[in-house]
Amino acid sequence: MSEPSSAPCRSVSLSRSLDAITLFCALTAFASCLQFIRIAGASVFAAIVISALIMDVTGSRRPHRMLVNILALCVLLYTLKRINTQDLIENFTEAMLILAAVKMLEKKRSRDYLQILALSFLSMFCSAILSVGGAALFYLFLFSLIAPAAFMLASWLKEEVPGARIEIGGLANISASAFFMWAAMLPLCVLIFWAAPRMETDGARFSVRGDGGVSTGFSDRITLGEVSRIQKSAETAFRATMPRLPGPNKYWRGITLERFTGDTWYDLGERERVDSGNIGENIRVSGPRISQRILLEPGRHKALFALDVPIAITPDGMSRIDLISVLDSNRDVAQRISYTAESALASAVSHEGRFGRSGVIYLAAPRGFGEPIMELTNEITDGIEPWDSEAKANAIMAYLAQPIYEYTLDDLPRSQNALEDFIFSHRRGNCEFFASAAAVMMRFASVPTRLVAGYYGGAYNEGGGYYTIRQNNAHVWVEAWYRGAWNRLDPTPITISSETDGGSSACSAFREAILSYTDTLSYYVTVIFVEYGRDKQLTLLRGINGALENARNAIDKTASGISSAALKTYWPRLAAGAAVITMILYALRHFTRKKKSREERLIDEFMLVMKSKGFVKTPGDGMEEIAARARDIGDGHLTAAADGFVSRFEELYFNDIPMSKSDEAELRAILRRIEKIKTDKK
Repeated sequence: MSEPSSAPCRSVSLSRSLDAITLFCALTAFASCLQFIRIAGASVFAAIVISALIMDVTGSRRPHRMLVNILALCVLLYTLKRINTQDLIENFTEAMLILAAVKMLEKKRSRDYLQILALSFLSMFCSAILSVGGAALFYLFLFSLIAPAAFMLASWLKEEVPGARIEIGGLANISASAFFMWAAMLPLCVLIFWAAPRMETDGARFSVRGDGGVSTGFSDRITLGEVSRIQKSAETAFRATMPRLPGPNKYWRGITLERFTGDTWYDLGERERVDSGNIGENIRVSGPRISQRILLEPGRHKALFALDVPIAITPDGMSRIDLISVLDSNRDVAQRISYTAESALASAVSHEGRFGRSGVIYLAAPRGFGEPIMELTNEITDGIEPWDSEAKANAIMAYLAQPIYEYTLDDLPRSQNALEDFIFSHRRGNCEFFASAAAVMMRFASVPTRLVAGYYGGAYNEGGGYYTIRQNNAHVWVEAWYRGAWNRLDPTPITISSETDGGSSACSAFREAILSYTDTLSYYVTVIFVEYGRDKQLTLLRGINGALENARNAIDKTASGISSAALKTYWPRLAAGAAVITMILYALRHFTRKKKSREERLIDEFMLVMKSKGFVKTPGDGMEEIAARARDIGDGHLTAAADGFVSRFEELYFNDIPMSKSDEAELRAILRRIEKIKTDKK
């Protein structure tokens, strides 16, 4: 009898293994796309996958392949019917996921597993188009780690008979091989990513959402009560890479609103803004300068944001810039964009001369609007000199700072006279109500005003060196004209945001730490991968070329003058480096080498022990043949020991009994007895 070629081991069905791995890949794709598909589509996917899983576990009869194909065709036709230009990628993503689930219903062959993997990958590719943040890359990492093993098993299944099984050890080896294949390909993928030419044409760009599919933001108008919807979202609005500034009072200017209709504030057109004296060389801004690298998430806003008073923005041509009024991209921000803004840290912007011919807009109120507000304003400013605009503004700010007015995001005034209700009866509102009340009352007091919409505060990330400004940091404040400058006034009675969120408990601190690390990871993923375009690619290539040129010059300079003293200085480092590389290679060889099982090691040891007694293995010899040759010499002790070892080993092996440590110890004890037996066989 020939010795066993492999050790006894538990095995699993090859198709069941593929079912489990492809299910994991499909669920990973589903998690990646969940935020972009409808609740109905997610429910259909879940229902089909659960049905397929029940069929796998119970062995129920599968639907006919023709029925499955008809169902898949219905999914495609329904998707085509719903397709529109706004939700094209979302609909395609949902269709790919449901098709992958439908394929799980049928009795699967090798190509069916490959189709499920391909459909899952397509849906993940769509999710990467819609959201290129850290979450998408995490799910893609999981998928790419597991999918190679599924491809290898599917290829193997194609060559095997139905019902084929695979040993647990073999499955582990395939998984390890797939991992090393992935690890070996990763540097090549990174190299291709950095070296592949970038196409920067607008026609090649997709509309990309942020990590959470941000759909809020400032437009070119604000209706009373509208900002509260923005403030209830915790999504990231933008990040600003810059040094940390002392104190929480950071105002991020976005859009300026000048015209008021009674319930809505509007941005002036560019021509009206020029006429009203907002743009010109006579603007003077004092205060220290600071530069910010802004990474703006997509949203329903046109504004580009910058700290305090924006002075300049780059790259040139991205936007129209008005130094004291607005940074405006002239379009909805439909994809992540980055820009560098330089700002002056100041709460006032000086302006030489007077307003232009349309400057009256800063004193205007709708005809017939707010007579009770006008009467209240006259009472508040009674006794103040008509020319003292600053005193009037301070009096109105002091009135709105009374405890009778409360800040809230809920239960806001909703009537046609919402602003009057807020001032006289409701007295509960958010920043836009406080700012609107202050601005209108100052206009009635002949103080020119306008509203500024943007963000306030933000949390500083020490690890990344940037501020994270979220939608719930959205804020509206007032700018009033006096002493030849626009002065920032904030009548909102509470601090809208602070540097950190949450309490001071250990649980809150731990939560904040996790959120900080997660946000840092997402930020760097975006900076490294999302922002990597043609300009950065050219800069990187120039840097590599410069480094190579410097290294070549250094080698040429030192090669001619190298001495034995230099060799004595550097050879220990070279030797240490070579030793480290050798140990790494040895460790890789050790951990990747296939380890023998207990049974295989025992067979080898039996052959070695019998060889020491003079019984050399020849081709075709197994343990029984060696034991039979031992019987021929008539040594009862050796015969009994050799037969005992073979009998006990075969009892375990041929009955598929897993060998335990005690069984191994028993067989090794027999081998030690054989070693002690003296024999004349040479």
